[in-house]
Amino acid sequence: RGAEADEAQAEASELRQALDGALRELREEQICARESRAVAVQCRGAASGMHQEELQRMEAELKEEQRCAWDARTLAAQYQTAALAMQEEEQRCARDARTLSAQCQAASAMQEEASMEMRRLASALQEERSAARESKVLAAEWQSRLAWSQEEERSAAR
Repeated sequence: RGAEADEAQAEASELRQALDGALRELREEQICARESRAVAVQCRGAASGMHQEELQRMEAELKEEQRCAWDARTLAAQYQTAALAMQEEEQRCARDARTLSAQCQAASAMQEEASMEMRRLASALQEERSAARESKVLAAEWQSRLAWSQEEERSAAR
């Protein structure tokens, strides 16, 4: 999970760098568009003596620059959306990592508890086995005494 979070952070960093570049390009395009509009206004004012074709060419250039500025703004918005999505993904990965860590800690605690219970049960089993051996020894002794006592009774009866 940590590797996924690192990878997501690296991708987000790349997207942020791309977004920064796109925003710089957008600012440059906006500056160019403003300058172009200013030039176009000046040209319109001075166009009284210009040919109609030249004026139309300049207007076409202005429209192209405006289209480029629009494209740059659209691209910047897309990068920003992608950066936000990556940031949300990073946050989700971080939450998942915290949840997984908590689950691992809980599982570790349960494992330790189960291990302690197993040791307690093994100790109790050992005690039961020891008690069973002692009972067998005592039963054998009493059986032997009983057999001896019965033999004594038979001998005395003869």
